[in-house]
Amino acid sequence: MFDRLFSKKKKITSPFHITDHVLYRYHSFVNDALSVTVPDGVTEIAGFAFESCNRIEQITIPAGVRTIGEGAFAGCRSLRSVKLPSTLETIEKDAFAHCSSLRAIHVPDGVVRMGEGVFRECVMLRDIRLSAELTQIPAQAFSGCKQLSEIAFPKRLLGIQERAFQNCKALTEITFPAGLRMIYPGAFSNCKALRSVTFAERIETIDKEAFDSCLNLEEMHFLHRQGCLTLHNPHMRRQAGMIAEFLRRPSTSQLNWMHAHCAIGLMMEFVGELFLQYPVFEDYLHDFGDRFGRFLIEAEDSERLLELLKTDWLSDEGKRSMLDYAIEHTQSGGSAEPQMLMMRFVQPKDAPAARFRL
Repeated sequence: MFDRLFSKKKKITSPFHITDHVLYRYHSFVNDALSVTVPDGVTEIAGFAFESCNRIEQITIPAGVRTIGEGAFAGCRSLRSVKLPSTLETIEKDAFAHCSSLRAIHVPDGVVRMGEGVFRECVMLRDIRLSAELTQIPAQAFSGCKQLSEIAFPKRLLGIQERAFQNCKALTEITFPAGLRMIYPGAFSNCKALRSVTFAERIETIDKEAFDSCLNLEEMHFLHRQGCLTLHNPHMRRQAGMIAEFLRRPSTSQLNWMHAHCAIGLMMEFVGELFLQYPVFEDYLHDFGDRFGRFLIEAEDSERLLELLKTDWLSDEGKRSMLDYAIEHTQSGGSAEPQMLMMRFVQPKDAPAARFRL
């Protein structure tokens, strides 16, 4: 039996098993080369055709190939360079997963679809150029690409699926394209070096877990009709979707919902950036203006405090509450400027005592 199997193996003279223009398997025992060129005439590389061919360092795929199948090059641990043809249209699930030496990949513009996990755990991957025709980045597509420090997204991109860039620990800054609509759960989770994210105006959904464990995320920029909103509050990671929704369709009911569910520091920072730009904030500040005023006093933000007082959206009771808070702020060692500003708009009940506190 073993003699028959051995004799059959000896009869294989070509490393490529090709039938009807489909490359089904590369036999590395026939040609254990470092550099491999797929023969002309092939239109599809079948699933797992080169799986775990650990000696190959370079692959050249010729024009005419339209599909790379599931796991076709998965686990090729020495693979450093891949040349993809302009005829390529589809790269299936896990096609290059665990290619731990792959440093660069340029996906040609003809590619309209990539499967899940297509480049996951390519731990040395640094240079990526994606097809201009891609509308979705699939789940786990670049998960675990620890050396990936930047990514340029295609203009037609509409969605980034679950955990697409999870554990990309070298990413520091992201700017999403204008047409992006949805970011799914865990899309950028555990990107520990990520510090700045810029969202386009038309973003519709940002899942509350999209940026989980991005502990160094310091700035979120939201482009909107009035310009750009920048927030620094650490709690914004889970509220980004809510903020983006308000900027697209501002309403009083949304503000009240946000007030009930957001961390108060984030809410006050959000109000501080936009309250003069959206009329719905007038209703909000009728109810919560004194709280916002105390936030500005604590921050010693006299410029915006003056803007708030000039709107006349605060009740007399609210102004007096703010003045009392400004006096306490001064007494505790803070700047007296907010108290002096408040006293231009409302007099304390005990004016001489207030002057003594200054």
